[in-house]
Amino acid sequence: MPLTDEPDELLDLVNDRDVVVGTVRREEVAQQMMNLPGLVRSSNLFIMNNKGEVWVPRRSPNKKTAPNGLDYSAGEHVKAGETYTAAMIRGMQEELNMTVTEQQLEFVAKISNAPVGVPYFNAIYLYRGDEAPNYNKDDFVSYEWLTPEALAQRLASGEPAKRDMALAVRALQETKKG
Repeated sequence: MPLTDEPDELLDLVNDRDVVVGTVRREEVAQQMMNLPGLVRSSNLFIMNNKGEVWVPRRSPNKKTAPNGLDYSAGEHVKAGETYTAAMIRGMQEELNMTVTEQQLEFVAKISNAPVGVPYFNAIYLYRGDEAPNYNKDDFVSYEWLTPEALAQRLASGEPAKRDMALAVRALQETKKG
């Protein structure tokens, strides 16, 4: 059984300045993780309602990464030749059944997840909306609305989640302060 749903998907391999230096198959990323000769790219997003809460789904138990864990509202690997924004628009369609435009996405930050053992540059986006999306039931089993502070506390207490979420939530909190 492959380690990913799309093992042959090509991803850009980038250096520490986010400059493309080659490509790598998605399955190789899953197999090699921190032994890759570079980083790959991902786009992740939080949906925030008018109360300042983010929509936080729980991953399905059949997920290979963080089964039953908390997750971003949407997230995608950035395919070779694709932009961070295009990946996020595609991800919202695939995971949340939402059609959005680039203008509806607010860029929050681009961070390296290497410090937490995830060889990715991660572009974080924000989408503002008050309704829970009609999410893909193969990806998520439930959701809740949490303030970024409550989400950060849950992650700090060891709640199962993707390893890099705490970094992204911190970036989101810094943006909200500014």
